[in-house]
Amino acid sequence: MIQRILSINSSDYFIRPENTVTIEMRDSQEDFIVHSHNFNEFVIVFSGNGLHHWNGIDYPITCGDLFYINAEDCHGYHSVNNLKLVNVLYKPNEFLIKKSIEKYVPLSYQPITSRHWKLPPSSLSTLTPIIEKMALECQKPDIPSIHLCEGLFLQLAIYIYRLRYQPDQAPISLLHQMDQLINCLNLSINTSFSLEKFAQEHQMSARSLQRLFKSKTGMTVMEYLQQLRLCQAALLLRSTSLSISEVAGQCGYEDSNYFSSVFHKKMKMTASAYRRCFLQKDKLR
Repeated sequence: MIQRILSINSSDYFIRPENTVTIEMRDSQEDFIVHSHNFNEFVIVFSGNGLHHWNGIDYPITCGDLFYINAEDCHGYHSVNNLKLVNVLYKPNEFLIKKSIEKYVPLSYQPITSRHWKLPPSSLSTLTPIIEKMALECQKPDIPSIHLCEGLFLQLAIYIYRLRYQPDQAPISLLHQMDQLINCLNLSINTSFSLEKFAQEHQMSARSLQRLFKSKTGMTVMEYLQQLRLCQAALLLRSTSLSISEVAGQCGYEDSNYFSSVFHKKMKMTASAYRRCFLQKDKLR
C-alpha cells in the first residue's frame, strides 16, 4: 500500500489563476500514486477498470463511475486495465455563478457516499460533446471564455444531476441492459448471481451482454463481481471483528477456504495478515 502522498498545485493544470475550470482527458490512465491537490475535481470513468484508492479505501471502478473529489481528499489509482477517464478540475469557491452550480454539485462537507455516483454507461456518449467544448474553452485566458467554461460546467453538472435523480425512461437497448446488469451486480455482493438467469429474467441475450460488458469494462461479468466482493471483504476486515468465515459469507462466498484462496491471490496476502496490518496501524495512532 502506497504511503507517500504527492501534493499537486492548481498552477500545474490551470493556465491562469483566474480560470476556474479545466479538463484533463486520460485515454490511458496508468497507476497513479496517492495524491492531494488544492482544487476540486470530478472524475468520470468511460471504459476499462481498476481500483480507485480514495481516503484509505479501495473502490472498484469501471465505465459509469463518477467521483467528486474534494481538495482535502487523498486519492490515487492502481491495478488499472485500459482505464479511460476524464478529470474535470474546478475551483468551487471562485465560481462567478457559484450559487447556481452549488445546487447540482455535492458540497465539500458531504460524505463520500454522497460523492460517488454510478452513471448509466449508455449516457456517457451524451457527456462527451460538452466535455470537448469545455476542453477547448478552458485553454483560453479571456473573461468571456472563463464565463462560457463555467456555463458548460453548469450544463454538465445539471445533466449528471438529472441522470442520478431523474433517470430517463427510454426504451431498453443493449446499453440500457448493461446499465441494469451493473446495478444488479452491485446489489449481488452477498448473494449468488447467474448471468444466464439474469438474462432470461430480463429477456436479454447473455452472450451479447457478456461481449458488451467486456468491451466496455475490460473484464468479464464475474471478474467485476469478484472485484466488488473482494473490496467489500477488505472493508469488513478493516472495520469489523467478523471472523474470516463470516466475512466470506457476507461477500457471497459459500466456501471460506475458496474465499481465502482468492483473497490471497488478488491481495498478495492472507485475509488474516491483511487484518493484522490495519490493527497494527490503529495501535500506532
